Amino acid sequence: RLCRRAAIGIVCLIPIGLLLIHYFVLPIPQLVEKFMELTRFDKLAKDGRLELWGRGWEHFTHWPFFGVGFDKGAFVDDGILRNVFANMYHNILVQFMGAMGIAGLLAFLFHLWQVGSLFRKPTAKKVLTLTLPLMILLMSLVDNFFFYLNQQIAYCMFIAVAERKEI
Repeated sequence: RLCRRAAIGIVCLIPIGLLLIHYFVLPIPQLVEKFMELTRFDKLAKDGRLELWGRGWEHFTHWPFFGVGFDKGAFVDDGILRNVFANMYHNILVQFMGAMGIAGLLAFLFHLWQVGSLFRKPTAKKVLTLTLPLMILLMSLVDNFFFYLNQQIAYCMFIAVAERKEI
């Protein structure tokens, strides 16, 4: 109960903190611009990822049930397939939608639901163990990390450890 009240208090203090930062440190638009620059999110439009994501959405709308497959991918006609990763959409959700359609997206969402069920009875060890899979999933929102073999091995190992009843 105490933790819930503390969390609600912190969430309520965030807007007040942002207002104080806005008036005494840095205006919010400049703060957002600085954040975008530091996290390199401002480069998303410049490096072609938004275009790749648009192609993924286009492929999904044309082939909604099973997608276009992993062999076609984002670079159709104008890109060079150097390896399987170069031909991806560089976003895990767009990848599942464009390459595998609704079938793949539902399978992935089911997987996420199962991983999320590990948080039903969280312990400090379990949450700490699941940070690596969560980081891989979050990084995969802007790249292909989820599909790299070394990342998949670590992802599966950490989920398997978190599923053990002793943790």
